[in-house]
Amino acid sequence: PLIIQNLLYRYSSKIKFVGYFLLICSLLLSPTVRNKTNRTLNDWNDQKEKIIKGQLIVEHPRFFWIRTSVEAILESPIFGLGTGSFTNYSENKGHVATHPHNNLLYMGVSFGLMGMFSYLWIFWRMLKISWGKRNTPLGQFTLSICLVIFVGGIFDTHILNTGTLILFIMGYGFLFHLDEL
Repeated sequence: PLIIQNLLYRYSSKIKFVGYFLLICSLLLSPTVRNKTNRTLNDWNDQKEKIIKGQLIVEHPRFFWIRTSVEAILESPIFGLGTGSFTNYSENKGHVATHPHNNLLYMGVSFGLMGMFSYLWIFWRMLKISWGKRNTPLGQFTLSICLVIFVGGIFDTHILNTGTLILFIMGYGFLFHLDEL
């Protein structure tokens, strides 16, 4: 997206969207990307079938993590099970996992709906403020931090990583200095 943004900065959003679309389609022309995509989709289907049959999945059990996370949230919906509780909870379900590999699900398991609401609120606030200042270097940096951590958090629990957590805190702190530049 940054390549298209830099190459097509003078054009309308519609033309940029077409550029994004063409870039993604061109990546799909690569045999390597197609093979990796097919393998990933096949692995997901195999894992889903194994979960339905009740079999244990040893390698990357993403469906298990999601299902177990939702069950844990439903078990204690308001305040969650507490930090670090996902390991014991998942072990009782037949497979040990340290975290649900999703920031929002982690907040739900650990802190319940209150944690999920807080997580979404803080990212909404960060996105709203940094979007308004995206034309400044610090605003663009803050917006990038917000988007990278939020989108990356869909696929892994980045807020448990100390480096990512420090980056998030730093980005949130920058929000209060965007008007000073």
